[in-house]
Amino acid sequence: MLAALIAAGGRGGIAAAQNSHSQPATHQNDSDQRRIADLASIIEGQNTPAARETGARELLRDGSPAAVQRLAAMLSGKNNPARIAIANVIAANGDGISADLLDALIQALAAPEAEVATAAANALSVGGEPAIRRLITYVQGDGNPSSARVMAIRALGLSTEYEAVRSLVSLLDSPRPDLSRAASDALELVAGARFGGDPKAAQTWWAENGADSPAEWQSRQLRRLAMDRRRIESAVQGLETRLAKALREAYVRVPEPERSGALQSYLTDPLPVTQKVGLELAQSDMAESRPLKPEVIATVRRLLTSEDATVREAAVQTLAALRDPVDAERLLERLTVERLDDVRRALLNGLGYLGSDVAADALMGQIPEFGESLISEAVTALGRMIERGVLDGENQARIASLLLDRYQATPRENAAVRERLLWALSRLRSNSTATVFVEALGGTDAAIVRQAAVRGIAALESPPSDGVAALQGAIADSDASVRRAAVEALGAMSLGDEQITALWSRLAIAQEPDEAVRDAAWRAVLRQVSSKTPAEIERRIDALPAGDANTVRRSIDLLNAAIAGLQDDPARRADAGRMRKRAALLRESAGQIDKAVEIYLQALEDFRATSSTALADSACDFLRMLLVNRRYDVQSGRALSGAATLNDLAAVVSREAAARLTDDAAAVELACGMIAAFREFPPSSLPADIEKSLDELAQRAEAHHAALDESRVERAVAALRVDAGDPGARDVLTSLGRRAVPGLCAQMEQTLAQNPSNQADERLLCDLLKAALPDWPGFAPESDAAAKQAALELARRSATATTPTTGPHRYLTRPRA
Repeated sequence: MLAALIAAGGRGGIAAAQNSHSQPATHQNDSDQRRIADLASIIEGQNTPAARETGARELLRDGSPAAVQRLAAMLSGKNNPARIAIANVIAANGDGISADLLDALIQALAAPEAEVATAAANALSVGGEPAIRRLITYVQGDGNPSSARVMAIRALGLSTEYEAVRSLVSLLDSPRPDLSRAASDALELVAGARFGGDPKAAQTWWAENGADSPAEWQSRQLRRLAMDRRRIESAVQGLETRLAKALREAYVRVPEPERSGALQSYLTDPLPVTQKVGLELAQSDMAESRPLKPEVIATVRRLLTSEDATVREAAVQTLAALRDPVDAERLLERLTVERLDDVRRALLNGLGYLGSDVAADALMGQIPEFGESLISEAVTALGRMIERGVLDGENQARIASLLLDRYQATPRENAAVRERLLWALSRLRSNSTATVFVEALGGTDAAIVRQAAVRGIAALESPPSDGVAALQGAIADSDASVRRAAVEALGAMSLGDEQITALWSRLAIAQEPDEAVRDAAWRAVLRQVSSKTPAEIERRIDALPAGDANTVRRSIDLLNAAIAGLQDDPARRADAGRMRKRAALLRESAGQIDKAVEIYLQALEDFRATSSTALADSACDFLRMLLVNRRYDVQSGRALSGAATLNDLAAVVSREAAARLTDDAAAVELACGMIAAFREFPPSSLPADIEKSLDELAQRAEAHHAALDESRVERAVAALRVDAGDPGARDVLTSLGRRAVPGLCAQMEQTLAQNPSNQADERLLCDLLKAALPDWPGFAPESDAAAKQAALELARRSATATTPTTGPHRYLTRPRA
């Protein structure tokens, strides 16, 4: 489809599409509209990035207002791969941007996804003077998100416009460190120099190079440097990727005793990419419980001061993975001089795992200076120190006060920071923080904040009553993740009937649409109810929603919990047997027959051991289960021996068998099998009167079965006389096998009794008898009546001479004597 759309072509190319706001609107026919829709579907569909970009390129070439509006709508939408593809195509074009697309790209700078915001910045960097003006205005807007302003600064740095460079230079003096550092980084892009995140170094460079006229600047430096840098970075990145892959593959092949030396050679290599691979491999070795040699650890520590930021970041992560508290001081020292946020985040993360009181003091002093991107990591680090138990009581109290103050001062819209603050507070496990969790849970904060509040209450050593009440209210929260967290928190506590009833309400689909929450609620209920009395557990079982697909499973869960609490108490063994019997019947209803039989046998043992009056009735019920599910065998007979009278057991067999003597052939077959199995494996020797009664019932059942077989044969033969190839009729006879022989013989006798005999019927019936009895010799058409009768008698004897093949646990009729 994409090739066809490209062949159809646009009108005026990408440049026209980018500047379509200056062109008169043209009439869009149906074909044009379909083409736009098809291209949009390629951009938004589940396609490769290359296919999306091709679709975006063709839509830009379309040049019509409708095409541009569709592109703007996609840029403003939520399909991030589509947004990235469109922005990448605009960036690659290197020409102006229409007003509609410009607005959408500016908005995309604030996207929470870094790839979307970066792609938008790249596209805006080629937008010329209109884009530069908008970016400068956006950066100056104090109300705009900090991260988006940083991306706008990046876009200015990627452009080659003189005014963009001047605006970046003016930002070097910004009172906001994040903006001044971003401006310094952006100037590196256009200058081809390295300032190490230092705004003063960038100002020095500008003093030496800023005297050129705009024309000289554009022609002599910016465009050349920017384009050269892009080409070089792209080439270097490709080479580094291939080198890193080769280094990893080579390391895997190094013998174990030589790996430490290979790792040291990677870490001491002059290339940052090799050093980074070495650090990643060191982390992998530690994760696989292979300790690092002292010389390797020393080299990792030296790499903390590497000129390459990615190496510094990886070195910090490696030391954090070592978990050696002696490195906390090193990380803390680096935090005071490090300027890049990615590395600072890694340092903060490492301090959370390595630091103690000194690090906590330092972080508490620095938090007010951090931008939004670092506050969350610093707060997390403090929380981890609390969690590790390495802080004294005074520091914990100071941290609690700091976190509470910071939480109150953090706007609700900054959900990520508020969530981290609550998480860190929850590590204290102190009831002095309960109020803030309760307030957060009952407020209008984002779902992730409410989740953190739930977990904060759950983490308290002794949650107060208002905290438990808040959790109970949260199980009806509008967000499923909050409801699930609240349900799990309540389930871990010791609750009263009110809370259990509240959890119980979440089991019904009508009350709780989310299956994961219903399952969590069930686990919570099961934990709470398991310690109740058998009577209470059975009351709860009876209260489970009827018709719910989970009711049987949940009933079994509750019964198992009750049995677990009873089985070690000899005085309660009869109750355990009663619970097992109920569980077995539920298993039977769920089709879990083998498990049902196993549990029922245990129930009978419980009743025997306690001489329970329930033994006899339960034995009869067990016999019914075995019979109707084709599980009665010699072991079953032994298990039932002495459990009930033979008269009662035989009555069960008679009742179940007689009830199945219907027009359903399968039911009749089962009835015959029930009688045969019980007579073959009785619990004990059967008295003559029971044997006689069962024999009469067996003959009646087998006669009924034979009559049904003959009736089915008669109907099948009648159908075959009309259509010898009737598949349904032949399937019936095939399924009956040897049991079709008596019916076929009866049909043959009727045919032979005719005068003259129907030769076609004879041939048909002979063929059918040979199919049922492959060894039967049959008879020739010219044979006399006596020979034919003899052949039919042979067929009858052959059909009853061999017992049909039986599968495991399958009842079939026993041949008559």
